[in-house]
Amino acid sequence: ALFAAAGLDPGAFEPTAPIRQPPVFAERRAAWLGTLPELDLPVRIEAAAAGSKPVHFELILPSSPHWVEPGSEGGVEPEVPRTVGFFSLLWLAFQLLTFVLPVVLALRNLRLGRGDRRGAYRLAAAVFALRIAWWLLAGHHVADLWVETSLLGGALARAAFVAAAAWVLYLAIEPHARRLWPGTLISWTRLLAGRVRDPLVGQHLLLGALAGVAIAVFGGQLYFLIPDWLGWPNPPWLPGYPFWPFFAPRVDPLLGTRAALAAVASTAMGALWALFAFLTLLVGLFVLLRRKWLAVPVFVLLMAFLLWPAGLSGQSWLGVTTGMLIAVLWAWLLVRFGLLCIATAVFTVTAFFVFPITFDPAAPYFGTSLFALLIVAAVAGLGAWTAASGLPGAARAVHE
Repeated sequence: ALFAAAGLDPGAFEPTAPIRQPPVFAERRAAWLGTLPELDLPVRIEAAAAGSKPVHFELILPSSPHWVEPGSEGGVEPEVPRTVGFFSLLWLAFQLLTFVLPVVLALRNLRLGRGDRRGAYRLAAAVFALRIAWWLLAGHHVADLWVETSLLGGALARAAFVAAAAWVLYLAIEPHARRLWPGTLISWTRLLAGRVRDPLVGQHLLLGALAGVAIAVFGGQLYFLIPDWLGWPNPPWLPGYPFWPFFAPRVDPLLGTRAALAAVASTAMGALWALFAFLTLLVGLFVLLRRKWLAVPVFVLLMAFLLWPAGLSGQSWLGVTTGMLIAVLWAWLLVRFGLLCIATAVFTVTAFFVFPITFDPAAPYFGTSLFALLIVAAVAGLGAWTAASGLPGAARAVHE
């Protein structure tokens, strides 16, 4: 019955020893190995039961951290490709650069009196509000005043921490970005100042939404569809890929309206953090290399490695092309149009990956998919309406 509910053919799977501990109490466990026919992708199924009732049924793909190569279930560690270890180290170095460099730069800018402190406070307030909104929507609340107060205290502490981190990042990076690439901050600064109906703000919202849709379609869909259309082998699914958890589809948006709204809040927070990670990397490369013309190409190469390591490690020429094109587009959006544009693009891309997207009205998750599409359409529509309502003003602003 479980296989039928999952749309799987039991005859296409072979029983194997279970290795996954279920997250709930269980008395019996079972596992199977097989292939998803639509994707020609190996899959492990782990199931468990308590008494006569099933309590756990999980499909584990090669991209999952719980995946174990067939034949190594008996305690032998699966062989990890060297490229995975290299890119994991590169990802760790990227994280250290993102956290250490801003603290040093922020202290220096505060000592010299540099930085847009008003914008930093407004950004921190927005991050704090998003974090609290996410907790209110996604948190597990109880009808006990003492316990709920304790949960609220923890949520406020975590929200204050991430808001303070955003404040430090902005004060660290904003003066350098304003000096090196002043155009990156124009629409962003106007939005922080409350000028939501500014035509330039609308233009960058619209462009970011369109770029995000293009990246999601090309990098997330055509990368797998093109080889299938041409009869080529399926491209790699990037096991061990450091960015995969951020773009992996999740099931929590399917739990209802509250969960879907919480996913929107978490996606917005993720877009802000990705934005500052990109900008920190670009400014950090300039600090190290001291040349703008050299910092941007190195930024493109690093982003290509981080975004599509399997392709750049020689596993797929299509992956090389995809990674480079997406990295060039990210760099162009960041340097040419700025923070607001790339933040909108990251939000759109993440939304299309986090929410399950379908155009089939009969699909059980069609409502959730429609909700995500309407969110993206609302962002693009707001940008188009704002940009079109003041074209003369926008032309004057660009001219000035």
